[in-house]
Amino acid sequence: MFSLQNSATSPPSNRMLAWLRAHPYWADALLAVPFVAIAVLTSVSARNFADTGLHEPRGIIDWTVLVVPSLCIALRRRLPVCALLVAALATTAIWLLGLPDYMFATCLLIFSAYLHGRAPLAQRSAIGVAAWLTAFATLGVVAGEIPAFTVAVVGLMVAGAIAVASNALNHRAYLSELEYRAEQSEKLRVAEIEKVATDERTRIARELHDVVAHGLSVIVVQAGAAQRIINSDIDGTTHALGEIEGAARNSLSEMRQVLGLLRTDDADNRRPTPVADALPELVASYQEHGVETTLRISGDRRQLPSTIDTSVYRIVEEALTNVLKHAGPIPRANVSLDYEPDHLVLKVVDNGRGAAAPRQPGHGLIGMRERVDVLGGTITAKPVTGGGFAVKVHLPLEPALQS
Repeated sequence: MFSLQNSATSPPSNRMLAWLRAHPYWADALLAVPFVAIAVLTSVSARNFADTGLHEPRGIIDWTVLVVPSLCIALRRRLPVCALLVAALATTAIWLLGLPDYMFATCLLIFSAYLHGRAPLAQRSAIGVAAWLTAFATLGVVAGEIPAFTVAVVGLMVAGAIAVASNALNHRAYLSELEYRAEQSEKLRVAEIEKVATDERTRIARELHDVVAHGLSVIVVQAGAAQRIINSDIDGTTHALGEIEGAARNSLSEMRQVLGLLRTDDADNRRPTPVADALPELVASYQEHGVETTLRISGDRRQLPSTIDTSVYRIVEEALTNVLKHAGPIPRANVSLDYEPDHLVLKVVDNGRGAAAPRQPGHGLIGMRERVDVLGGTITAKPVTGGGFAVKVHLPLEPALQS
């Protein structure tokens, strides 16, 4: 109903233009009508046709040849070269018969053939017809049939038609190239974003690998110990089974967070897994690079699940890297980590350009979002009123600890 209302309430002129764009051949047919009228009216005003009416053979020939170029306009996009050649022959006949002709229709057909015809035949045909008409007008001047300035007028008209068509053709090619480059750029951008997201998932999976492997190793050791002492030490067996249960719960929780992620092996695989307790060292390293950074940790600090522990470090690392790149000549950043009962709140606020020059989402923000999404948290990254940029992350603790 909405689209019908829009169609009904749109101006008639807009509906007509839309219809003409959708039916170009009908538009050409309608365009031929005023050209036929112009040809007839200008001819009647320039010559008295009373002696050669439609009842006489000469009159039939005169009026037929006179309107042929205008009628060819109806085929200017369907058969551009054929329409041009027919119009050129008709124009030559008009001149031979001594009929008046202002060449408007023929020039339009030269333009249309050059622009809409199949290259290079159409372009060569348009140039050939233009040269022929100019040469034929020159012959008329030499024979003393027409004034000398007629050659200049004919030459300017046909040359102008070709020049305008050539410019339109170049502009069309330029727009096509721009559209192609824009499509390729968009494809590259999407591919780069997907690659960054995939790399981040891979790194998360790699960092979790060691933790999960450790949990499974504990299960194996404790299960072996329980099997050996099951008949002699009930308390020891109970303790071993409790360790197995805890390790299994934690390992399943970790694996549930990265289900479906791929893992790759590279040199970075051997590096120690970073944790939130290393944030002071991380902040100090950025201070050495010229970023004035403060770190505030509040709340009841506790042992975090390894997935959250590593992600906190990585998010701060990415945020400070963005500060170093974008915050300006004297970058400053405030990092805060708040331990809430059931979630963590992580903030990184800098003094950069902020709302004055909104920062475009880069690879760092894409990576942070991937991490936060895997952990079931939320992230906001936006300019701060008055200047600066803020990254705020909420990471739930309960889902990571549930079995």
